[in-house]
This record gives sequence, structure tokens and C-alpha cells, in this order.
Amino acid sequence: MKNRKGASYIGLLVVAAVIAVMCVFMMRGTGKKEPDTLTDYSHSEKTTTYGKAMDAGKAVSCQNNIAQVRSAIGMYMQTNEAAPASLAELNLSGSMTKCAVSGEQYAYDPQNGRVSCPTHPQF
Repeated sequence: MKNRKGASYIGLLVVAAVIAVMCVFMMRGTGKKEPDTLTDYSHSEKTTTYGKAMDAGKAVSCQNNIAQVRSAIGMYMQTNEAAPASLAELNLSGSMTKCAVSGEQYAYDPQNGRVSCPTHPQF
């Protein structure tokens, strides 16, 4: 008999079945109806692992957006030697100037060039 190396089809099927079962258990919540879209999760609903991960991901997205907007303001100030009067002058996409969690527009103070998120004041 030849000594064959590699995975068998049965072994691959067993691994795929184990992964599928793990996914089902991880995605299963507390018996509530699963949301239709990713935005159906409310900010306060943190009952499932998936909901917690979605909230954390949206918060990181908000933090990254604020960092990008602040960087854009810095480049604008270097080029024009003055702060922009509003975020609209930066010509950023609409989603870049809004909180990923609440959808609220970022607060901008043109006097000091400070951008902040109404939902996440710690950023």
C-alpha cells in the first residue's frame, strides 16, 4: 500500500460540520428574533455575543472616522492657513462625518478646529 499524505474527504467533511455547529451555537441568542439588518441592533442591546461585537465594531469605526476627519482638518489648515468653517468644506463622504452608531453628525468647533462625537464624547 502507498502511504498517502493529505486530508481525506471524510476528514474535511467532519471539520466543516464541526465549524458549522460552532457557528450555530455562537450565533444563537437568547431566543429573541434575530434582526434583519446589522443596524437593527440598538445601542443598548448587548445580550448576544454578536450584538456586543457589532457595538464594539461600530464604536471603533466611529473612532477611526473622527481620526480621519481630524487628519483632514490638519491638512486643510496646512494648505489654507485657516481652519475650515464647516466639515462640508473638507469634501468628505457623508458617512465619514457621521457617527457609525447613532448616525448623528459630528460636532465641529471652527474656533479651535475640534471635532467630537455626540454619542462617544471620550473620542
